[in-house]
Amino acid sequence: MYLLLLVAFCAGALFQRGDVHAAWLTMLTGSACLVSWRDVLNHQKLTGGMHFCAPVLVATLPVTHEDLSDQMVLLEAEDMIFESAVPKGPPAENVVFMAALDKLDSPRLGGLKDGQKVNRDNVKNRQANRDDIFGTIQHYRETYGATIVARQVMKPAGIEDVIADGKFKTLLALKQKMELTNLSDQDSAKITGSVAGLTRGAVQWANSSAQPNSAYAVPDGFRPLAAQRVAVAGTSSITEALFKTMFLNLRKARNKKIDVLGFCTLDAAQQFDSFFDEQVPVAGSAVPTRHFHFDGEAEVYQQMVTTYATRWGKITPMPTDYLNGLRDSAPGLTGDTTNGSAVITGLLNVPTDDDGNSALQPFSPIKGTGVPAGAYIVSVDSATQITISANCTADGNDIALSLGVQTHMLFTDIKYWEKRTNLVPSHKPLPEDSGGEDGYCEAISGLFCTYPALLGMFYTA
Repeated sequence: MYLLLLVAFCAGALFQRGDVHAAWLTMLTGSACLVSWRDVLNHQKLTGGMHFCAPVLVATLPVTHEDLSDQMVLLEAEDMIFESAVPKGPPAENVVFMAALDKLDSPRLGGLKDGQKVNRDNVKNRQANRDDIFGTIQHYRETYGATIVARQVMKPAGIEDVIADGKFKTLLALKQKMELTNLSDQDSAKITGSVAGLTRGAVQWANSSAQPNSAYAVPDGFRPLAAQRVAVAGTSSITEALFKTMFLNLRKARNKKIDVLGFCTLDAAQQFDSFFDEQVPVAGSAVPTRHFHFDGEAEVYQQMVTTYATRWGKITPMPTDYLNGLRDSAPGLTGDTTNGSAVITGLLNVPTDDDGNSALQPFSPIKGTGVPAGAYIVSVDSATQITISANCTADGNDIALSLGVQTHMLFTDIKYWEKRTNLVPSHKPLPEDSGGEDGYCEAISGLFCTYPALLGMFYTA
């Protein structure tokens, strides 16, 4: 009886502090809860309503970390459409991990004579087509801070808890960084004490040639065919005929019907919808017949394409704002080129992250006047200088430079992806000092494709 009264008293005390969630988990598990009820209420205020999350199993973390995997669920899936769709694989066994890929031989005709024996010298090695494919992990981090003054005036400013607000916004920034990376043209790099680890983005997995980092390039024979990587002048050049051709090529790569997602820019999604706009007859031209469904009861006329099917399979467009992360990572980037030199100097407008790391990374494709086609960054020599993979072909000052390619739509079957996560998004506070309270959110994961040959894309070089 006295024990129950003591438990109730403790729970009541914690409830007054807004930590009832922590109270019950403390009593039931004997350890402090990592996410308090106050944080959930704060999310309710930020998002405009209460959200209930399914339980998420995560790896055991040090007590100083606050596991945010459940709070990731609070964020709309639309904000991280690729990250939400990719299946979870096992944790990476090392900073570079691998899997074996295999493919079948083409079928062939032939018969046997009566009593013909097996030719032991020509027994087929069915593992001859097997090869290794590599992935790499990346360490993500975003920071937050709140001064003592900000913490004292937060309520008059309309913010209930400035630290909880900072945590949530930092989590949002972290997951946006992960989504940008996953859908980017970034290539793999092994993490070391002097080199930032980079995981290969989905667009770079779709490369029909060897990736810039040859140490971890997809082996020849397992890459998409060149016909599956279609260059266009812009979104207005994407036609229904190109879609049908892409379908056919993906069907050939899969050897059966396909069911793919099309991660695309907003402009590409609108262009896709325009295939089904009203067609204006032109003399001597065929006008396609379209069939629309009108829901009279709902009085809704739906003028968007959610799924497009042909005899070869179907595609579901998935509009996203995060398809060109590498391309958009350094707007306004300029530099000076020298004919016959692979060094670009005088770089301006190079963005950096909270830790001072440059947005320019090794193995990033780069283009500009005087920069050879197919060139990529070999090394970042300083804040104002890089070395690329080929000599420049012209002298120039303040030359506009861009990274990666402009991707309009990426075609993929999502079940052939894996997300190797070793540290789920987690919060860790820094020791307080006289300036205020600081902390950061971090995650460690790698993106891995088990069927690169089935990828396709529309892009502008």
